Amino acid sequence: MTRRDGTRRLDASAYEQLVQSVVDYAIYILDPEGNVSSWNPGAQRIKGYAADEIIGQNFSRFYTAEDREAGLPQQVLKRALEEGRFAGEGWRVRRDGTRFWAMIVVDAIREGDRVVGFAKVTRDMTEHREASLAALETERRFRLLVQGVTDYAIFMLDPDGLVTNWNTGAQRIKGYAADEIVGQHFSRFYTPEDREAGTPLKALETAKRTGRFTAEGWRQRKDGSRFWASVVIDAVRDENGELIGLAKVTRDLTERREAELELERSRAALFQSQKMEAVGQLTGGLAHDFNNLLTGITGSLDLMAARLAQGRINELERYITAAQGAASRAATLTHRLLAFSRQQTLEPKAVDANRLVSNMEELIRRTVGPNIAIETVLAAGLWPCFCDPNQLENAILNLSINARDAMPEGGRMTIETANTWIDQVGAIERDVPTGQYIAICVTDNGAGMPPEVVARAFDPFYTTKPVGKGTGLGLSMIYGFARQSGGHVRIYSEVGRGTTVKDLSAAARRR
Repeated sequence: MTRRDGTRRLDASAYEQLVQSVVDYAIYILDPEGNVSSWNPGAQRIKGYAADEIIGQNFSRFYTAEDREAGLPQQVLKRALEEGRFAGEGWRVRRDGTRFWAMIVVDAIREGDRVVGFAKVTRDMTEHREASLAALETERRFRLLVQGVTDYAIFMLDPDGLVTNWNTGAQRIKGYAADEIVGQHFSRFYTPEDREAGTPLKALETAKRTGRFTAEGWRQRKDGSRFWASVVIDAVRDENGELIGLAKVTRDLTERREAELELERSRAALFQSQKMEAVGQLTGGLAHDFNNLLTGITGSLDLMAARLAQGRINELERYITAAQGAASRAATLTHRLLAFSRQQTLEPKAVDANRLVSNMEELIRRTVGPNIAIETVLAAGLWPCFCDPNQLENAILNLSINARDAMPEGGRMTIETANTWIDQVGAIERDVPTGQYIAICVTDNGAGMPPEVVARAFDPFYTTKPVGKGTGLGLSMIYGFARQSGGHVRIYSEVGRGTTVKDLSAAARRR
């Protein structure tokens, strides 16, 4: 139909067709006394009554018994009459007696000043209500959980960094009650120097930009005291990705930090004690060795003086030789000490390690004796190395003698060269730069060494050989030479299986 103003309105038959097509809403008409006078398919689906079962019945039968006793249906109609509309939610009853949560709208229908009935729309909101209640219960439980945590300060910030809630742990750790801190900026927990440096704002911006900020540092309580805190700030975004706030968790780690510092101090004290012990062993060993050498020298000089006084000069040569031998051993000892301390004067140059080993092979065979089979495995295309060739020869000879002593009944010794690469992990582990190195390995199948001996093998004056069979400076000298040459040396050994000494000092880095 078309109105006089040219607009169209829905006629009664079209309106009825529309209402009858709706199944998600119960739409029906009540007469002025509240009796049902029309009924759509949505009403039948939601409430369970067919039209012929319910038309003419009072709408109060949809209410619960307790609501009917309280006169709630009459109150709904009264408010619809007085205000033109009633809207609300509540429990309603289906035909089978089950209840559902309903959203209700009741409009009064008037013709002039006379009320001719009511239009009533009901929607079943049970699932929605249950979901809302479940969400509220989850939120309640989460709030109780957060409030029950006392070891962590857990609170929320708005996007500008203002505190919006506050748990029990936050009050315990930081000292503020909720009504003292909610609405305040979280930067007040930082130290004055951190605030001056802009640390709080940087933390906030990092969390917004990357989603999370983590750190440890000093924070300040309400009373001004400081504590060492572990801090996590997480950005919280809605389903559209918009930032709605930040979740902040703080833990007081002061006791742990103090324990770690105490452990560090204990370790430092232990290291100092061990260092002093090592110095004591070193000076004791030096004093003992030099005392023996000086005894040889002064004894020879005393005998020379006595023979000169007696006019027996034909015996002087023997004592001179003995004194020179002792002096030479003293010089050797000093040289080894310098090598260990990395203070010896080296003359590094480009060295072909393969040629050096080949040239030493005959000397090594004579030194170790016929019971030891010697094999050399020399890498093709070996890089030239940069080191002192004389010291490299001494190191290889020392290792050969050690291998011989580890195989008193004979055995096999292998001298091997190889190009090798030290990556970043290996460089950190060995305390050398990354890059290309030459490795020289001396391996025997002798007695081997237990782990505790390997651990001390490079200590000065430490030896497992009998008295008079070694000074305990051979391996320490090799270690000093390797480190002074920019490389490293390691021992791999197993009792009963033999030993490998891998020396990277020969190659220093490829030049």
